[in-house]
Amino acid sequence: AATYALTYARNYNTDYKYFTDDNGDGVDCTNFVSQCLLAGGMPEIPKNPVIAITDRDNEANWFYLNSLGVDWVSRSFTSATKFNMHWGQTNMRAFQTIEYASGSEALKDIDFLLRYLKKGDVIQLRTAGTATVRHSMIVYDDNATCDGRHKGLAGECPYSGRKEILYAQHSDDFDNGHLRALLKDKENGVNILIIKIKKDV
Repeated sequence: AATYALTYARNYNTDYKYFTDDNGDGVDCTNFVSQCLLAGGMPEIPKNPVIAITDRDNEANWFYLNSLGVDWVSRSFTSATKFNMHWGQTNMRAFQTIEYASGSEALKDIDFLLRYLKKGDVIQLRTAGTATVRHSMIVYDDNATCDGRHKGLAGECPYSGRKEILYAQHSDDFDNGHLRALLKDKENGVNILIIKIKKDV
């Protein structure tokens, strides 16, 4: 999953549709995260989806089918909210989920998060007070050192030289996203959702 994330963070995989607008399927951030998990060995549900038949609206399903150039994709594969329902509290396919009321609350727990998050785990953002999850990112390095270059951009950083978690994303395509910088940027008004895919701590 981590290797796939680095390979396709900045150049999307043409085997998949790149979602560019929110028409109920979501933009490409969750599609990218799902691709990473699929590449990392997480099986589709159901195992053998059938085009135009398998229910793509049921959040218990998670699949991407391309047959003869036609994409039949579950909403949970591409929609951040449906993805959260599939892997998170509704269906609880993931090992565990954690929610923080804000980035500043998550920063208080940063030492724990630096130990807890592993490659392939997912970070999501939800506007506080709503049920709509609006963004998904995937961890690809759980033992990095902050170089002060968040998202590949140079800049002053109070965390330079300290352990860091790195994530990749689509919709604003980049790798080298730093967890501390993300949480600092989302101090208030945004819920931080952590989806622990496997029991690996």
